[in-house]
Amino acid sequence: LREDEEGADPHIWMDPANAGIMTRNICDALSQLHPDLAEQFSANTADYVTKLEALRTYGTEALQNLSCRELITFHDGFGYFAAAFDLEIAAALEEEEGAMATAQILEEVIGLVRDRSIPSVFVEANGSDSAASVIAAETGVRVYTLSMVMDGADYLETMKQNIDTVKEALG
Repeated sequence: LREDEEGADPHIWMDPANAGIMTRNICDALSQLHPDLAEQFSANTADYVTKLEALRTYGTEALQNLSCRELITFHDGFGYFAAAFDLEIAAALEEEEGAMATAQILEEVIGLVRDRSIPSVFVEANGSDSAASVIAAETGVRVYTLSMVMDGADYLETMKQNIDTVKEALG
Protein backbone atom coordinates (compact mmCIF):
# COMPACT_ATOMS: atom_id res chain seq x y z
CA LEU A 1 0.00 0.00 0.00
CA ARG A 2 1.11 3.54 -0.72
CA GLU A 3 1.85 5.60 2.35
CA ASP A 4 0.46 9.06 2.83
CA GLU A 5 1.07 11.43 5.74
CA GLU A 6 -1.44 9.60 7.92
CA GLY A 7 -0.61 6.02 6.96
CA ALA A 8 -1.58 3.53 4.29
CA ASP A 9 -3.72 4.67 1.35
CA PRO A 10 -6.50 2.08 0.97
CA HIS A 11 -7.65 3.22 -2.50
CA ILE A 12 -5.64 0.58 -4.37
CA TRP A 13 -8.27 0.06 -7.07
CA MET A 14 -7.58 3.53 -8.46
CA ASP A 15 -4.65 2.01 -10.39
CA PRO A 16 -5.89 -0.34 -13.13
CA ALA A 17 -2.88 -2.62 -12.58
CA ASN A 18 -3.96 -3.10 -8.97
CA ALA A 19 -7.53 -3.70 -10.13
CA GLY A 20 -6.09 -6.52 -12.25
CA ILE A 21 -4.39 -8.05 -9.22
CA MET A 22 -7.63 -7.78 -7.28
CA THR A 23 -9.54 -9.41 -10.15
CA ARG A 24 -7.10 -12.33 -10.26
CA ASN A 25 -7.33 -12.76 -6.48
CA ILE A 26 -11.12 -12.83 -6.63
CA CYS A 27 -10.94 -15.38 -9.43
CA ASP A 28 -8.65 -17.60 -7.37
CA ALA A 29 -10.92 -17.44 -4.33
CA LEU A 30 -14.07 -18.10 -6.34
CA SER A 31 -12.39 -20.99 -8.16
CA GLN A 32 -11.54 -22.60 -4.83
CA LEU A 33 -15.13 -22.20 -3.64
CA HIS A 34 -16.65 -23.38 -6.91
CA PRO A 35 -14.12 -25.61 -8.73
CA ASP A 36 -16.79 -26.62 -11.25
CA LEU A 37 -16.89 -23.00 -12.48
CA ALA A 38 -13.12 -22.35 -12.33
CA GLU A 39 -12.69 -22.46 -16.10
CA GLN A 40 -15.41 -19.85 -16.63
CA PHE A 41 -14.00 -17.66 -13.84
CA SER A 42 -10.57 -17.90 -15.45
CA ALA A 43 -11.88 -16.97 -18.91
CA ASN A 44 -13.84 -14.02 -17.52
CA THR A 45 -10.83 -12.87 -15.53
CA ALA A 46 -8.52 -13.03 -18.56
CA ASP A 47 -11.00 -10.96 -20.57
CA TYR A 48 -11.39 -8.34 -17.84
CA VAL A 49 -7.66 -8.10 -17.13
CA THR A 50 -7.08 -7.49 -20.85
CA LYS A 51 -9.57 -4.60 -20.64
CA LEU A 52 -7.80 -3.24 -17.54
CA GLU A 53 -4.46 -3.38 -19.34
CA ALA A 54 -5.98 -1.54 -22.29
CA LEU A 55 -7.36 1.09 -19.88
CA ARG A 56 -3.93 1.61 -18.35
CA THR A 57 -2.39 1.94 -21.82
CA TYR A 58 -5.13 4.38 -22.83
CA GLY A 59 -4.46 6.49 -19.75
CA THR A 60 -0.70 6.48 -20.20
CA GLU A 61 -1.04 7.61 -23.82
CA ALA A 62 -3.83 10.13 -23.16
CA LEU A 63 -1.97 11.78 -20.29
CA GLN A 64 1.58 11.72 -21.64
CA ASN A 65 1.72 15.28 -23.02
CA LEU A 66 -0.06 17.30 -20.35
CA SER A 67 1.03 20.90 -19.82
CA CYS A 68 0.78 20.30 -16.06
CA ARG A 69 1.21 16.99 -14.21
CA GLU A 70 0.12 18.19 -10.75
CA LEU A 71 -3.25 17.47 -9.19
CA ILE A 72 -4.90 19.35 -6.39
CA THR A 73 -7.68 17.15 -5.09
CA PHE A 74 -10.33 17.47 -2.45
CA HIS A 75 -10.11 13.83 -1.45
CA ASP A 76 -6.94 11.99 -0.55
CA GLY A 77 -7.86 8.88 -2.54
CA PHE A 78 -6.22 9.68 -5.86
CA GLY A 79 -2.62 8.75 -5.02
CA TYR A 80 -2.71 5.41 -6.83
CA PHE A 81 -4.41 7.00 -9.84
CA ALA A 82 -1.70 9.68 -9.94
CA ALA A 83 1.13 7.15 -9.61
CA ALA A 84 -0.36 4.92 -12.33
CA PHE A 85 -0.22 7.75 -14.84
CA ASP A 86 2.95 9.56 -13.70
CA LEU A 87 1.08 12.46 -12.12
CA GLU A 88 1.84 14.20 -8.84
CA ILE A 89 -0.54 15.06 -6.03
CA ALA A 90 0.48 18.65 -5.23
CA ALA A 91 -2.14 18.84 -2.46
CA ALA A 92 -4.98 16.67 -1.23
CA LEU A 93 -7.47 18.38 1.04
CA GLU A 94 -10.01 16.43 3.04
CA GLU A 95 -13.16 18.29 3.93
CA GLU A 96 -15.35 16.69 6.51
CA GLU A 97 -19.07 17.15 6.01
CA GLY A 98 -20.05 20.54 7.37
CA ALA A 99 -16.44 21.64 7.98
CA MET A 100 -14.62 23.62 5.33
CA ALA A 101 -10.84 23.90 5.02
CA THR A 102 -9.28 26.57 7.22
CA ALA A 103 -8.35 29.99 5.84
CA GLN A 104 -4.66 29.11 6.28
CA ILE A 105 -5.00 25.95 4.21
CA LEU A 106 -6.95 27.81 1.53
CA GLU A 107 -4.23 30.48 1.37
CA GLU A 108 -1.54 27.79 1.03
CA VAL A 109 -3.37 26.06 -1.80
CA ILE A 110 -4.11 29.36 -3.56
CA GLY A 111 -0.38 30.13 -3.34
CA LEU A 112 0.45 26.67 -4.71
CA VAL A 113 -1.93 27.15 -7.65
CA ARG A 114 -0.41 30.52 -8.46
CA ASP A 115 3.25 29.57 -7.91
CA ARG A 116 3.05 26.40 -10.02
CA SER A 117 0.50 27.64 -12.58
CA ILE A 118 -1.82 24.72 -11.86
CA PRO A 119 -4.82 25.24 -14.16
CA SER A 120 -7.48 23.18 -12.38
CA VAL A 121 -8.52 21.58 -9.13
CA PHE A 122 -10.42 18.32 -8.68
CA VAL A 123 -13.27 17.48 -6.35
CA GLU A 124 -14.53 13.98 -5.64
CA ALA A 125 -17.92 13.15 -7.16
CA ASN A 126 -19.64 12.70 -3.80
CA GLY A 127 -17.61 15.26 -1.87
CA SER A 128 -17.88 18.91 -0.98
CA ASP A 129 -16.81 21.55 -3.49
CA SER A 130 -16.91 24.56 -1.14
CA ALA A 131 -13.13 24.97 -0.73
CA ALA A 132 -12.55 24.28 -4.43
CA SER A 133 -15.04 27.02 -5.26
CA VAL A 134 -13.15 29.50 -3.07
CA ILE A 135 -9.86 28.58 -4.73
CA ALA A 136 -11.44 28.87 -8.17
CA ALA A 137 -12.88 32.28 -7.33
CA GLU A 138 -9.50 33.54 -6.08
CA THR A 139 -7.35 32.13 -8.87
CA GLY A 140 -9.57 31.66 -11.90
CA VAL A 141 -8.88 27.92 -12.13
CA ARG A 142 -11.63 25.54 -13.19
CA VAL A 143 -13.09 22.89 -10.91
CA TYR A 144 -13.41 19.36 -12.31
CA THR A 145 -14.97 16.25 -10.80
CA LEU A 146 -13.29 12.85 -10.48
CA SER A 147 -14.87 9.63 -9.23
CA MET A 148 -13.54 7.14 -6.70
CA VAL A 149 -15.67 4.46 -8.47
CA MET A 150 -17.47 3.57 -5.26
CA ASP A 151 -21.03 4.23 -6.35
CA GLY A 152 -21.64 1.04 -8.30
CA ALA A 153 -20.73 2.60 -11.64
CA ASP A 154 -18.86 0.63 -14.29
CA TYR A 155 -15.17 0.67 -13.33
CA LEU A 156 -13.73 0.77 -16.85
CA GLU A 157 -16.07 3.50 -18.04
CA THR A 158 -15.64 5.63 -14.91
CA MET A 159 -11.87 5.36 -14.90
CA LYS A 160 -11.80 6.32 -18.59
CA GLN A 161 -13.93 9.36 -17.69
CA ASN A 162 -11.42 10.23 -14.94
CA ILE A 163 -8.56 10.00 -17.45
CA ASP A 164 -10.44 12.13 -19.98
CA THR A 165 -11.29 14.68 -17.30
CA VAL A 166 -7.65 15.01 -16.23
CA LYS A 167 -6.59 15.34 -19.87
CA GLU A 168 -9.11 18.12 -20.44
CA ALA A 169 -8.24 19.88 -17.18
CA LEU A 170 -4.46 19.72 -17.44
CA GLY A 171 -3.95 19.39 -21.19
